[in-house]
Amino acid sequence: MKKKHVGDEGYTYLPSGKRVLKTHPLIEAIGGLDELNSLLGVTRSLVSDDKVKSVLFKIQRSIFDVGKVLAGAGSESVKRSLDGYVSWFDELIGNYWGKLSEPKNVFVIPSGCGGGEFLHYARAVCRRVERVLVKLKEFMEIPPEVLKYINRLSDLLYVLARYVNQRNKCEELL
Repeated sequence: MKKKHVGDEGYTYLPSGKRVLKTHPLIEAIGGLDELNSLLGVTRSLVSDDKVKSVLFKIQRSIFDVGKVLAGAGSESVKRSLDGYVSWFDELIGNYWGKLSEPKNVFVIPSGCGGGEFLHYARAVCRRVERVLVKLKEFMEIPPEVLKYINRLSDLLYVLARYVNQRNKCEELL
């Protein structure tokens, strides 16, 4: 007899053993994180700056921790590690922001080269994940560390996009 796959019926299991529809907002949030992580992998392949590549790889690894916390499989130490990432993001934002030439406080049309355009795209995906997480608050408690993490990450991706574009002498469309 052939094994029946739950996914074929539109359901998935959480690490807790709970079965939920794939349309559940939690699955939408976890799927968004997966999409963001995949996009950062593509972006990393397009960036020539080794330090930025290293930052992106560390972010990719940390996104798995966010998914664990959301799925109920993250320990208290994993939640606390998200606070550490928020502090690290703040430090990186300050560092890279300081390297940008003027103008700094402007709206930039997402564009660029050398991975900068994909960093802008990743920022937009990150913002969508943030909106999904806020919507998810209507259904379940979201640890504040998760929301801080994703909000700060989008800020960092914006600054990195501008940094990569300026470093590669790509025209920024303001």
